[in-house]
Amino acid sequence: MNKKKGYIIELFGLPGSGKSTISKIIKEELRKENIVFIEPKRKLDKEYNCLSRYIFKIYYTIISILLYNVKIIPLIFEVIKLNHGKIMIKQLINVCYTLYFYKIKDNFILDEGIVQALVSASYSKKIDDLNLLFSKLPSNVFEKVILIYINIDVSICCERVLNRKDGKSRVDRIKNKKVLNFQLSCQKEFFNNIKNNLKYYEIDNSNDIPIKRLYSICNQIINNDLIP
Repeated sequence: MNKKKGYIIELFGLPGSGKSTISKIIKEELRKENIVFIEPKRKLDKEYNCLSRYIFKIYYTIISILLYNVKIIPLIFEVIKLNHGKIMIKQLINVCYTLYFYKIKDNFILDEGIVQALVSASYSKKIDDLNLLFSKLPSNVFEKVILIYINIDVSICCERVLNRKDGKSRVDRIKNKKVLNFQLSCQKEFFNNIKNNLKYYEIDNSNDIPIKRLYSICNQIINNDLIP
């Protein structure tokens, strides 16, 4: 029997920082204690083709808007103002679809949660734009969310992104090392800024995955000591 209900473990950090790998470790460690967390986005990516995934995301975007009602409208307006054309539609769907999971009474682990979605929606914009998006989030979104920031040295992250073949983020399209390093540095500045307003655990993944630190966080989750 699952011991907890309605929690979200959300990992955020630079592309290539190791969010997906670390989420798997946390999920399996918690499962040993009969605490089951679902990876809904990963399941969607594995089981459905591109068209089916897009249809599902549109469906859950509509459901999300209905669930949040007028509370989500200010955020929608700001995402539209920051983006244009196809990018605007993609970011709007990504934000609303992601917020759907924060309304469902089940345990989810997200390596692309709402923090990551808002950073993506303000890509190449100003930090003030990102702060504005956060200010428009519906209240109590983070009420039962366990945030984990994956810290990493930008130069190491840059090498990882350049060498990986299955990356799906926008920075994966950048093949120039200097340009990539600049974009990652800007994103890290965004994360450093928003961290000031969040309660979160931090993991440094610049070298080997810090297994002991992960187990420590898992033990705190298991024992209900959820505040960093």
